[in-house]
Amino acid sequence: MKRTSRPATRPAHRRLSTTGARALVAAGATFTAAAAVCACWKPSREAFTLAASIGAAAAFACALLVIARTLRAHHRRVEQLLAARRFPHCHVKRLHSGTWFLTDRSTGREYRPGPY
Repeated sequence: MKRTSRPATRPAHRRLSTTGARALVAAGATFTAAAAVCACWKPSREAFTLAASIGAAAAFACALLVIARTLRAHHRRVEQLLAARRFPHCHVKRLHSGTWFLTDRSTGREYRPGPY
């Protein structure tokens, strides 16, 4: 039987972005480097604790960045959906200036809503 639907993937809001994955890898590399430096410099429990706390802080900071980026993307998607519901007869595009560019679906021309 031929598949007509897309293959099952995780929803966009549940996928880890490339930047987020790189940030988490960088946090792991920071932890590994800090542990190696501390182990060579002063092989003791305090050195490992220092390396572990540095790595944990870096991982926490990267996780916060990933969460913030995900929330911003979600906010943008929700705003676009609301604008599309407000103008169902238009294609909706957000410009860099923050204004909405509306294109009439039937004519393909720019739509300028009148004052309310």
